[in-house]
Amino acid sequence: SPNPKTATWRQLQYAVMDLASLDSVRAFATGFLATDRALHMLILNAGVMMCPYMTTEEGFESQFGVNHLGHFYLFELLRERLIASAPARVVAVSSLAHYGAPSEGINFQSLRSAEGYNPPTAYGQSKLANVLFAQEAAARLNGTEVSVNVLHPGAIATNLSRHVESAVADIGVAMAKIQEVLKSIFEGMVAMTPEQGALNQLYVATQPAGEETGQYFRPVGVVASACAKAKNETLQKKLWDESEAFISAFEAGEYTSS
Repeated sequence: SPNPKTATWRQLQYAVMDLASLDSVRAFATGFLATDRALHMLILNAGVMMCPYMTTEEGFESQFGVNHLGHFYLFELLRERLIASAPARVVAVSSLAHYGAPSEGINFQSLRSAEGYNPPTAYGQSKLANVLFAQEAAARLNGTEVSVNVLHPGAIATNLSRHVESAVADIGVAMAKIQEVLKSIFEGMVAMTPEQGALNQLYVATQPAGEETGQYFRPVGVVASACAKAKNETLQKKLWDESEAFISAFEAGEYTSS
């Protein structure tokens, strides 16, 4: 139902999608679009955090590839269905860790290179990309009755942080940076259960004032301010243009599986 107040529970269905493979993202979207179902809600939630250097199938640094590019491609493939199904809502899940992005915001030279790889900085970069994406998408969808918002979910007790200890051990010189990022995420917070941690996503996806768009929310349902870099409209557009170029190159067969 397009109205969260009148929506009712139905049988849950699922399909497999690997965000580290643009082929997998395309296969998932193709399967969904073949159903001719309306799409009123898209929550871009899955991610990886501070992992050792690895790449997606297309050769992108995995945190950028999984946390941003896979979601970007999914959104692009489903965009027309969202517009046709309007009113609809898109929710991007970022993190306070977006404050830990590099000084230039997005280091575009690092996205397909292991040189100088720093797990916490790469994570912050990918989470900043989520905010930049949401704000640019909101502007591009203005007038379509499709809202796009982004949020920090809070500190949640899941295995997302499973790589943090090894990141600390492997990059001793980056200890201060790691501590800074972790402090920004967890200071003053008690880790929530996954059920509690879902509340901010659910609020933003179903809030009565669903016409809000381009906003950044912290738990639960509080409009907050993202970092200064996230408000840079030039950077928002550059990330969008670069992401489109990456997708075009993939669809043209320019990337081979790594």
